[in-house]
Amino acid sequence: FYHRLMEWIKTIRAKARQGAQPPSEFVALDHLLHDMRLYKSAAEVTAPEAAMLAGLLKAPSYFAPTSNINRAQDRANVVLALMHEQGRITAGETDVMVQQVFAAWRTDTEAGLDSLMLAPTTDQVQKLNALGQAYAAQHGALDGSSAFRTARDEQIHVGDRVVTRKNNRRARFNKGTDFVKNGDSWTVHEIHANGVITLAHAHGRAKVNLPADYAREHIELGYARTINRAQGATVDSS
Repeated sequence: FYHRLMEWIKTIRAKARQGAQPPSEFVALDHLLHDMRLYKSAAEVTAPEAAMLAGLLKAPSYFAPTSNINRAQDRANVVLALMHEQGRITAGETDVMVQQVFAAWRTDTEAGLDSLMLAPTTDQVQKLNALGQAYAAQHGALDGSSAFRTARDEQIHVGDRVVTRKNNRRARFNKGTDFVKNGDSWTVHEIHANGVITLAHAHGRAKVNLPADYAREHIELGYARTINRAQGATVDSS
């Protein structure tokens, strides 16, 4: 909804810069506006759209998607978490929200952006991680012949996007200047016969080897995270 609104605003601004003149007469545009989804009835507004609108109330200019789409989405995610805690999102709306978040992530990914899916609950994150992994496999990003299973019963392959969940100061990279931290994003580079896992850092070329017991207990799929756990994550879009 807000992406279409932004495109509409950008089109108007572009025409204004080109010296476009307003029309000399006006006609009823209700049916066109409805088709363009520039407004909806309350029954048509989805949970993510409602969260976006509610997030504007605190500071309309600051949280407007036309000013900063990532900031607006972060604010909407906070509102979504509160809506879920207060029981204002039904099971059906949750399923729709998961599909909408995945669709937005897929669009960002296909545009070459480093995108992270966010959701209020662990259950939703697991569903989104499964969708993200399936998408990666479908597009040839994973090596189906090389995988390991985690304590959370996640099957992780070479090529999967993962996150480390415990600081490990013994696992150092960048010529020893940095170490593996809770919340770091990686791609699985290699799975060795002895269970050691080589990870490639999501931001840079650094690689690190992690022992099998650490990988099993403290590595998770990283296509999606809960809103609370995503604090500090560096991505192009979320």
